[in-house]
Amino acid sequence: MMGAINNLQAYIDGIIEERDDLRTQLAEEKEMNLRWKKAVEGLTPTGSEFVNDPERCAAFIRDRTRWPKQIIEARKKLAEAEERAGRMEEEHDMLLNRIAELKDAQPMTEDEKRLEKLLTETAGEEGEPLNGMEMTLACEEGLKKSYHPGQEEHTHE
Repeated sequence: MMGAINNLQAYIDGIIEERDDLRTQLAEEKEMNLRWKKAVEGLTPTGSEFVNDPERCAAFIRDRTRWPKQIIEARKKLAEAEERAGRMEEEHDMLLNRIAELKDAQPMTEDEKRLEKLLTETAGEEGEPLNGMEMTLACEEGLKKSYHPGQEEHTHE
């Protein structure tokens, strides 16, 4: 009978030891859980809507972590647009240079000379380029001035 009592005592001691281990493990998990909770809540604004609401904290943090990616993507798009604009500006300058070369290579016709003179004389204040309506009016005025009665009319065949 003594053997049975010893076995029963050993069994009870085993259960008590297991209970103590589980209590220690539970206390450690509670401590870890509290540390995680404080860490997550520390990443959110201090407000009652985040206390004891891990889903809301997680949603807030997820939203915050998207911002840098969105900023990086916007900066990449801006850099690409600036690069395209730079290439377009280079092409524009190249075309202007080519036009100037072609213009220098071919003598101006009398009509072109009159038009250039007319545009220069009728340019806006401080040499501003004329807009479309001003250009039309200047051309009409120039044509009236350049036509003299008794002169042969120019016909284009």
